[in-house]
Amino acid sequence: MLHQETKPPAMSWQDLICRLEGVYAAKVVLCEDGTPEEIHILASTAKSPKSLTRDIQSALMAAFGVEVDYRIISIAQIHPDMSEKDSRLCYSGIENKFIDGRGEITVFLSYGDLRIEGKSSYATRNTASQLRGVALATLDAVSKFITEKNSAYYELITSEVIEIGGRPATLVTVCDEQGQHYIGSSLIREHHDDAVVRAVMDALNRRVSRFIAE
Repeated sequence: MLHQETKPPAMSWQDLICRLEGVYAAKVVLCEDGTPEEIHILASTAKSPKSLTRDIQSALMAAFGVEVDYRIISIAQIHPDMSEKDSRLCYSGIENKFIDGRGEITVFLSYGDLRIEGKSSYATRNTASQLRGVALATLDAVSKFITEKNSAYYELITSEVIEIGGRPATLVTVCDEQGQHYIGSSLIREHHDDAVVRAVMDALNRRVSRFIAE
């Protein structure tokens, strides 16, 4: 059984907020009783402060059941060109086939000229099974890429559809071999499958970037 490392609540909040679109950094200050006192955000100019504030409130409510007063959230915005750019895996496509009662999913990721394929299958033709299959195929591709330089293992804990800022989104939780959990999210724009891939990558891309740097 994996040992799960317990994070301080403020750190868990910060991890979640930093995975929202356009957020570069977050600092959460809690009172002694655990209630939020201050939330400071560094973000891009892609969204208005009002829209980003709603996303933060919705994400914290969905993940932790905590209602946050918008007045404690302060947002500083910078142009994307001023932010530090990481080397990242990119999502380049997906194939989803259901033949003879079995679904076969292939997710394609890329890093420069390198192309990586991740695969998974599912037997029950419903949305939940398909979303889980897409998440597993994405994890398979990420693991293959990391294995080129390091050994790593990721287990899918949850994959679900939630609402962030009044819009549908996918939320995934994955766990590494040390019991550390990572949360990723992505708004659903056209297809659920694309959003699941982007949510998994959102959860792991910072960690993958560290592997690349090493």
